[in-house]
Formats: sequence, structure tokens, C-alpha cells
Amino acid sequence: MVAASEAPLVEEVRRAKVRLVVDEKGKLESCEIVETDAPDDLVKTICPTFQSKANFKPKLNAQGKPERATYNPSIKFVIQS
Repeated sequence: MVAASEAPLVEEVRRAKVRLVVDEKGKLESCEIVETDAPDDLVKTICPTFQSKANFKPKLNAQGKPERATYNPSIKFVIQS
């Protein structure tokens, strides 16, 4: 028998695809979960975390002026149990 402290950790990988719209001032305009297999308790933290923690530089157009842009990051969660 293996003691609980000696049992190997089991890792479970989950992902989320997000759509972020950033305005010409670098402010997050919107956040949408596009696809995910992550548990709801993790999913519900994604957009609030982007809104409170992330800093963005606006996209620059060909003339070097800031413009609104959409970004589509993927997030990987590694859940250990």
C-alpha cells in the first residue's frame, strides 16, 4: 500500500480559447470564452483575471496609429490531484 503522501500526482490538462477585443487606448473592451473543456470554477475566473491583471498595448496600423484589435489567446490549465 502506498501512503497518500507518496502517491504520484495526477496531472490533467484543460484548455480554453478566448477572444479579447482591445480598443485603440489599450483597454480591454470585451472578453469571451470561445471554447473550453476546463471546469466551470476555472472558466469563470478567466475574463475577470484579464480585466483586472492584464495590460495591453494597442495594435498599430500601417501609419503607426493605435487601433482596435482582436486577439485569440489559448490558455492551458494543468490541474494536479
